[in-house]
Amino acid sequence: MLWSSKPINTKAFDYFPALRKIRDYFETNYSEPMSLKKAAAIAGLEEKYFSKIFRTHVGVGFKEWTDFIRIQKAVDALQSEDQSLTTVAFSVGFQSSTTFQRLFKKHVRMRPRDFRRVVVSRFRGTENLYS
Repeated sequence: MLWSSKPINTKAFDYFPALRKIRDYFETNYSEPMSLKKAAAIAGLEEKYFSKIFRTHVGVGFKEWTDFIRIQKAVDALQSEDQSLTTVAFSVGFQSSTTFQRLFKKHVRMRPRDFRRVVVSRFRGTENLYS
């Protein structure tokens, strides 16, 4: 459902311990700001080296990966919770609702409000048929 400019090699996180550390940390702390410097420290690597191995093995840069994960979390939140778009944006770690909307449209191929209106209402409509 989500689109990325390049394929993301998720198996790299299982194979490389340093990448696994950052994935595990970010999966539970995605709502907090995460700099490349902080990620490199968590992985136990120098910043430039971490950036290079991340891009080489995962297939996208660290920032694009964090944005992608945050958008995945936002899609989940929009499907399961009835919160404002701004609340969802901040709860998944975006510092600006404008940035959230731009990246949501890039990865989901529709605006967040359109996603909520079309996809979520369609999902809820089928849920009522079986209740």
